[in-house]
Amino acid sequence: MYLEFWSQKQLSEMAKGREMANQPLPYLGIEKVFLEKSRVFYTPPENRISIQSRLIAVCKVKNVGTGVAISIDIIPKITANISKIDFEAKTIAKRIVCLELNCINNDEISSVFLDRENEILKTLAQGKMNNYPIISLVIPYQNFLGVPFKVECRYRIYPDIDDKDKLKEWLNFIVTLKIKYKDTIEEIVSTLKEDKEKGRPKFIEFMKGFNNDVPIVAKQNLDLFPNLIPSSFKVSVITPEEYENLVGAIKYGSRPFFRKNNISKKQ
Repeated sequence: MYLEFWSQKQLSEMAKGREMANQPLPYLGIEKVFLEKSRVFYTPPENRISIQSRLIAVCKVKNVGTGVAISIDIIPKITANISKIDFEAKTIAKRIVCLELNCINNDEISSVFLDRENEILKTLAQGKMNNYPIISLVIPYQNFLGVPFKVECRYRIYPDIDDKDKLKEWLNFIVTLKIKYKDTIEEIVSTLKEDKEKGRPKFIEFMKGFNNDVPIVAKQNLDLFPNLIPSSFKVSVITPEEYENLVGAIKYGSRPFFRKNNISKKQ
C-alpha cells in the first residue's frame, strides 16, 4: 500500500515535470510607436464622423524559452490618466499559431488604438511624464503538451522632448476644427443616416476640405518612444479555466492567420 502510494506520487511528479519541461517564452518587443497624421473617419454602424490621430504600435515576438510556443494570443490595451480621469482603450487581439525556439514571427504585428476624443493626444501634449500613456500586453499561450502560460508586460510611451510644442499645436488644431466643422459634421451624419448615396459625396467633399486645413505639423506621423516598465514583466503558469476565460473573451479583427511565412528562421 505504502509502495503503491509512492509510486503513484512519483508518476504524478514525473508527469508534472514533463509538462513543465522545455518551457516556451514568447517575448514581445515594441519596435516602433507613432501618432498617425490627423484623419477623418466615418463609422457606419454608429453613423459617426470623428477627427482623430490614431496611435499605432508595431511589435515583433521572439520565442526566447526552451520549447515550442503554441497558440500565442497578443491582447493589447492602452491606458492614460487625464486630469485624474482614467482612460482605457482596447484594440483587436492578434494570433500567432506556432513559434519555434529562437524564432521571430515574420509578420509585423500592428496594434491600432482609436483616439476619438483625443485622450491619448491630450496626455502626450500635457507633458507630464507620470501621465503618459501605457500600453499593457497580456499574452496567453501553451507549450506543446497544452500547458497554459501567461506573459504580462507594460510599456510607457514617451514623446521626443523637442516635440512638446508640436503636440500642443496638433491638439489645438483638432479641437479648433471640431468646433469649426460641428454643424457641417452633424448635417453630413444626418444625410448619411437617411440616404447613404446622397451623404457620400458630401462626406468626400468634407474630407477634401479637411485635408486642405490640416497644418504641416499634423500632416505626417509623429514618432514616439516605448519604454518597458521592468517591474511589469511577469510570466506565470495559469489554470486551463483562466486560459479559456482569457482566450474566450478575445476579439479578432479577422480570422487568426495561418500562413507559411508566419514563422521565420532561427535567429
